[in-house]
Amino acid sequence: MVVLLFVLIEMACCLQAEPDTMGPVTICQKQNYDQIILVDHTLCFKGMIKPQSELVRVLKAAEVSDLVINSSGGYAEPALDAALIIYQKGIDVYVDGMCGSSCANYIFLAGRYKYSTKNSIIFWHGSPRSNPEMNTPPSGWTDEEVRTSNARLRRVKAKQSELLRIIGVSPDLLDSPGSTFFNNPIVEEQGWTVDDIQTGAMQGRFAWTVGPRRLKKDYGVKGIKRMWYSDARAMYDLGKSVFGDGFFLISYSEPDGFNLPSP
Repeated sequence: MVVLLFVLIEMACCLQAEPDTMGPVTICQKQNYDQIILVDHTLCFKGMIKPQSELVRVLKAAEVSDLVINSSGGYAEPALDAALIIYQKGIDVYVDGMCGSSCANYIFLAGRYKYSTKNSIIFWHGSPRSNPEMNTPPSGWTDEEVRTSNARLRRVKAKQSELLRIIGVSPDLLDSPGSTFFNNPIVEEQGWTVDDIQTGAMQGRFAWTVGPRRLKKDYGVKGIKRMWYSDARAMYDLGKSVFGDGFFLISYSEPDGFNLPSP
């Protein structure tokens, strides 16, 4: 009886001592804000990442320990600038809703520790290194506009390469769906090929999601502490519910629920 009581007391102690790892999300969910707000050391951000982004300014100027973000992406260069600050300051990143495009490419990957809430989508669909739309100036631009655009593109590509080198993540995560196509029931059901994605009817309407185990094993992503990720069909259906029928999410199959990376 005494031993049992001791065990129960010890368990209660340990349960009380366990930190609330999703606490910053709760802080942001209680706030009424338009795009960005700083609460103590928790920075809450939602919306597109724009040039001269307030996200970069606040990250640079304030003492921030946690970033809670809900963003479909935006401009690559300010996202890269934000990601480097996040990495240098050792800021934890929480996804609450979605983190796509430049948010997933840079900000999520740069976090010291990484978390996501249930039904949150983290997705990739290319980068300035691989996306043909980003590498082709619009018709009708002047020679000076083309030169300025090309210089900016070279700068962004160099920043991307440097960030990925520093954090140890493979650029293939950003630029290729890779084996997301293999043994994927949605791909087999639709009869899609890689050519459909790269040059065919689905070009620009496709993104891929990757679960925590493969992010670590295949791409070198470190620090994933708590990440919700479901099977291929559930992720596909979730994408349709968020984006409609015009944008498709393809994913690796991994077990349902909140997943930790394999040891």
